Amino acid sequence: MVLAGDGRADGRFQHHAQKRNPAALEQLRAQSSIMLGEMQTVLLIAHNNRTGMFDYRMYDPVPCARPLQVLKLLRQVVDGIVVNKERALAEVKADYSTTTEIADALMQRADVPFRTGHHFASRLTDYGRGKGLKLHEIPYADAARLYKEETGKEFPLSAVNFSEVISAEYMVFGRKGLGGPQLSEVNRMLSAARDRVSSDTAWVKDRTEDLARADAALENAFAALAT
Repeated sequence: MVLAGDGRADGRFQHHAQKRNPAALEQLRAQSSIMLGEMQTVLLIAHNNRTGMFDYRMYDPVPCARPLQVLKLLRQVVDGIVVNKERALAEVKADYSTTTEIADALMQRADVPFRTGHHFASRLTDYGRGKGLKLHEIPYADAARLYKEETGKEFPLSAVNFSEVISAEYMVFGRKGLGGPQLSEVNRMLSAARDRVSSDTAWVKDRTEDLARADAALENAFAALAT
């Protein structure tokens, strides 16, 4: 992080932390929101149109350019992503990002109420931060002791289980829910999306050919009348 100084009349300097804003992501989000708004315009015009009395097509409300702009920007953002796996993992381990997994694991593996597990996870976080420790640096014995103080019961997770559930890998790959980040689910969603794109592409191709045939038939009909 770079510090920039602003000169002042009294000779003192006011320092400002300079950071890089994720401009591409912010622009993508803004353009996506604008596109959603324009789509609502189409719905509202259709809703308020009086059938047979008013032709709203003269306003051309369908936002054709915006979706292409958004998709182009999205592709640029995705193509520009560079992932440093080691740095990303270190960032996750540097804080208490995976603490909530403890409450989930206690509920799933030992039938501990989520509220109880959440209270324990919160207390563990306060304890670790108070000691200047990262989550994975908290000794298992201390975690077990805090759990017993919180609940009056023995800690139901073994040392191996506890180490597993607070890992970033478990947080990603240990879940099986729809729409999750685990590789199998991402591949399933990508496959479903590709199938929808293929289906839509085929539909557009068929409708385009239908329109071309109808146009040719119309031209032939006019030509027959002209002769």
